[in-house]
Amino acid sequence: MDHQYQYLYQNAWLENKMEKIERMERKIARQMEKIERMKKIEKIEKMERNIEDKIEKKIEEDEEKRKRTNKKISFDSTISAILIPTAKEMDAETRSKLWWNKIDYTGFRFSSKVETDLFLSIHRDLEYKDATRLLYQHSMICYEPYFIQK
Repeated sequence: MDHQYQYLYQNAWLENKMEKIERMERKIARQMEKIERMKKIEKIEKMERNIEDKIEKKIEEDEEKRKRTNKKISFDSTISAILIPTAKEMDAETRSKLWWNKIDYTGFRFSSKVETDLFLSIHRDLEYKDATRLLYQHSMICYEPYFIQK
């Protein structure tokens, strides 16, 4: 009998250890997924920095070119003015051409959903919230690992 209890105890101990190992494996897998997401976000951040550097370089080149050209200024003695009507003075058709309405906003939401879904189909490990932030608020994203929430 003593061997039977010892066997049952060892079996229960092994099952407990196996459950702990499985939990650790799942935890490691989740952490690896987070690391992969972070690598992709860092890659996107590097691409953004590269683009920003190119833009800054182009701006500097244009500024240098502008400085090298001769500057001349002159004034015309005639004045031209165009009166712009207030919103109350405009008819409904003109106002609808100048300002967005509910239909426009619905279209914006729909196109945003389509863009985000397409982005998620390419970057499957991202969550919807992270994808929308990358697409529409990329300058507000902090890429530190402890700010990414799962």
